[in-house]
Amino acid sequence: MVVTRQTDNLNALGNNDPERFSMDPGSIAFFAFSVDGLARRTEPFSHGSDSANSQGQSFNPSIEDIFRRQTERTVFISANVCRHPENSGNDEPEPLRLIVSYDPDDQFPDSTKATTQNVIFFEGSAMQSISISSGSVYFSIEAPPVADDFAGEWNLEVAVSDEGWYHSYAEERTEEDNGMLWAVDVDGGSALLMTKNLTESHIEASALMTSSGLPFTLFVDSADSKRLDGVRRSYCGLQNYATIASTKNDKPTEQMLMSMTTRGLGSLPKQQFWFGGLNTSTVYSGILVRSKQSVLAKRQSTASGSGVVEVFPEFQFQTTEGDNCRVITDLEFCNETEYAVPANSNKFSNATALAKAYDDYARSMYQNFEKAMMQIPCEAPITAQYSLARTCDDCKRAYKTWLCTVAMPRCEDISSTNPNALIRNAQQEFPNGTKLEDAFIKQLAAQSPALLASRNSWIDEEIAPGPYKEVLPCDDLCYNLVQSCPAALGFGCPLPKDENFKFSYAQRGGGQGACNFPISATFTGGSMAIATSWTMLLAALGTSYFAYI
Repeated sequence: MVVTRQTDNLNALGNNDPERFSMDPGSIAFFAFSVDGLARRTEPFSHGSDSANSQGQSFNPSIEDIFRRQTERTVFISANVCRHPENSGNDEPEPLRLIVSYDPDDQFPDSTKATTQNVIFFEGSAMQSISISSGSVYFSIEAPPVADDFAGEWNLEVAVSDEGWYHSYAEERTEEDNGMLWAVDVDGGSALLMTKNLTESHIEASALMTSSGLPFTLFVDSADSKRLDGVRRSYCGLQNYATIASTKNDKPTEQMLMSMTTRGLGSLPKQQFWFGGLNTSTVYSGILVRSKQSVLAKRQSTASGSGVVEVFPEFQFQTTEGDNCRVITDLEFCNETEYAVPANSNKFSNATALAKAYDDYARSMYQNFEKAMMQIPCEAPITAQYSLARTCDDCKRAYKTWLCTVAMPRCEDISSTNPNALIRNAQQEFPNGTKLEDAFIKQLAAQSPALLASRNSWIDEEIAPGPYKEVLPCDDLCYNLVQSCPAALGFGCPLPKDENFKFSYAQRGGGQGACNFPISATFTGGSMAIATSWTMLLAALGTSYFAYI
């Protein structure tokens, strides 16, 4: 490889002070980093120890080795590709090389010298460390020549630190650890993704929830796109090449709605991302990056191996085929509900309007419940209350959780292969005017009338989504409701042995997507024995809004 020197000038770098620079194909850039003057973390071992000199002995080599190790500093060098030469086919050019000199007298190392360590950039990232006790570390970056059909130059960010990697990459996840990111739900044109719990500490939780910055940024592109080739491990590269990005030029974009939430397991902080602009039936890759400006980044030690900027492995998800299920989130009343619900883009042009319609409906149903609760002596002495174990507040929480789940069925596309999803509203036309074949509808009608309509008539009348599949509510939501509320309200639940159970509820433990529940609703214990009969759950409220079968 023929490389032309870009300059014989050394670019002196500061500690934890990244530098952006450009270089032409077939050129080389040189850098220096001095460890002199850096603060020592520990005091070095003293040569003048009495234990050696008092016996008239020469200095022990093993002691000198300890001294050398204590005075050495490990220098961490990392670089990211922000932009690279491009051609019309979005092909990836040959990778660059990071070349570190092990000769303290060689200020201009290149790949031809034996006293160097060569690191080939991979997906836009290169990392190398070297130990040194004094003086400077010298290294270079070599840009290869490119074919004639490529145009443009390389733009990079390089950083040196004595604390840890400034740019880092999280190791590939194992079978036990499925990564930092997961899909709450996806529809034909949008997705709602969420991180795992970001901390187990309530002190850190408070700081994360009140911080003005967000811990993570997210980049998304179709899995078969070449746009991200060569930059999948580069934060600045992802900002420049990802089709959907929460951050570009280190500033937030309007392509994603990001927020902190305590929904879900443990009511601990998580970050969620909602974004649209996706194509149906398409596999996408999402790449999460921990941001250097975040509270989370500042509280974590870079010496532990995770850098100021940490890129995580790709996470893949697939959009659905149809468009009559749409993800909703950030509801005012049903604030724990966020998943795809039956939709109709002809009546509700965006997810916000659809979410409001469902939320207003659930709120009106809850108001009926509150009227019934006024007949319960909630303020009576504890010995006169309906339960020694549960209170009216428990009942209200359980009812709201159940109500929001059944009023907003979790929707999957009619083409879904999820064995736990039940066909609903089969006889209604799709929003585009097409419908299922008559013979198929007759087969469903023979199985149960429950398959021909939605769980409640309001959905078919006001939303008119057409046929879809529903992931049934978890049965413990119903059992928890019966446990928590006064018997005077007349609530009851079907048992798994009942014929109509399979059209009303499902049980946990049947694998992913076995049943639906608000992401914060988790109940345990033997609750199934408490339900002795199946009645209309709102019969005690004197309303026929829900006729669940």
